[in-house]
Amino acid sequence: KISLHLIDLKNGVEFSIFRKCKMVKSFSRNLEEAEEVLNKLIEEVDRRYDLFYKNDVVDIKEYNKLKNVTRAGCWAHLRRKWREAMPKGATIHNSLSAIGFDYCNKLFKLEESFEKLDDEERRHKRQTLAKPLLDEYWKWLENIGSISGKLKDAVTYSKTQRKYLETFLEHGEIEISNNQVEN
Repeated sequence: KISLHLIDLKNGVEFSIFRKCKMVKSFSRNLEEAEEVLNKLIEEVDRRYDLFYKNDVVDIKEYNKLKNVTRAGCWAHLRRKWREAMPKGATIHNSLSAIGFDYCNKLFKLEESFEKLDDEERRHKRQTLAKPLLDEYWKWLENIGSISGKLKDAVTYSKTQRKYLETFLEHGEIEISNNQVEN
């Protein structure tokens, strides 16, 4: 999958037709916005290369083979699966996929409020606020009956990735989404 971060210094006029594409993760219209996005990307790239260096590997494939690595799932991938499963006009009152999507959105909203915290404070907040939300989510998920299609894909992904999707609860330094640097 490809993710794009578009920078259009013509105030968004040149690339505006692309800004709502699924693969576009950010759209910067001026230098300040572009600088913010680029700094976040550089920070994440540096963090990953530091991990490679510390573990004597040269790329993500080698890193993922290490036994002492903590693997984390990506909530943005799961949220996308719930979104893709939603029929037109879906709401939390008439659609299981809309409910799953809503749980993900609530989690992202919590994470947004933890953004400025240090790793230990973030871990603590996740334990006290995000964990109860996830406990509710997993309980809800277990009560879903027979399903098919994209809805089944979202439920199956949730269940098979649960261990990895919960990793962030114990690690304040781990993001809940890798969308910012995905390529």
